[in-house]
Amino acid sequence: MSIDALDAPLHFNPTEPVAVIAGSGLFPRKLIETARARGQKVYLCAHVHETDPELTSLCEASIWIKVGQLGKIIGFLKKHRIRQAIFTGAISRLRLFVSAFPDWRALQVMRRIGSLKDDIFLRGVTEELEREGVFVFSSSEILTDFLSSEGCYTTRGLTDEEKQNALIGWDAAKTLGSIDAGQSALVSQGLVVALECVEGTDACIRRAGELTSKRPSILVKLPKPQQDKRLDLPSIGNVTIQTMIDSGVTALVLESGGAMILNPDEVISLANRAKIAIISVPSREKILEDYYKKETS
Repeated sequence: MSIDALDAPLHFNPTEPVAVIAGSGLFPRKLIETARARGQKVYLCAHVHETDPELTSLCEASIWIKVGQLGKIIGFLKKHRIRQAIFTGAISRLRLFVSAFPDWRALQVMRRIGSLKDDIFLRGVTEELEREGVFVFSSSEILTDFLSSEGCYTTRGLTDEEKQNALIGWDAAKTLGSIDAGQSALVSQGLVVALECVEGTDACIRRAGELTSKRPSILVKLPKPQQDKRLDLPSIGNVTIQTMIDSGVTALVLESGGAMILNPDEVISLANRAKIAIISVPSREKILEDYYKKETS
């Protein structure tokens, strides 16, 4: 029996089952474990060569898909009468070149939207799911403590030099995002030294470290101007911070409500030990304000 789109939820319902359409990394596991801990049933759409196979044992049911098998996803969701879904985890852009397997449903979406750019394609997939009565929600609906909020996360804020570099990085990251090329920019001594493309953030950070011989630089990681914040929000975790340490990056700037921080306490602790500053601001202008570590009760 098909799902009636008119009955699809307009707001996330934590008492209803949820489908997790998962890529790689630790975010899918954390999301699934958190949902299960509060009594929510989870159904998994796992990507071949991306998703941790162990996650299947944590879910009510699961299906393995290749990138582009949209019809298979829809069939699975309809079979289990799932009305809400969350995309989480990374899919390597390089994977799109070597192992994408678009089925007829995905090809129809591609023909309709006329683009394979990340944001446009994901919005097209979301629209297709909603036609079937499955609403897509942000991972922050479950991982509520992971969404970036305004302020300074670390024991120090930005230095004056870091603020000036951050302004340049903000403009570069937003320009990069406007053409759907990436989300991150690294700046050192007033110069943009690396921009994120298909290789991903960590590889971009390492490239910046090589180009600057590990001289101090700053990372600005932002959602794209046109980004649907339910989909593919910028994310950071311990690996990001360790890569920054190894590459001489001394500060990180995020957009408030525009990034996910995996296990914030661990990330902040690691950053503080390395004297890395992490701030989250709602706009470019706020970079120039003095942000200090939030007081904790």
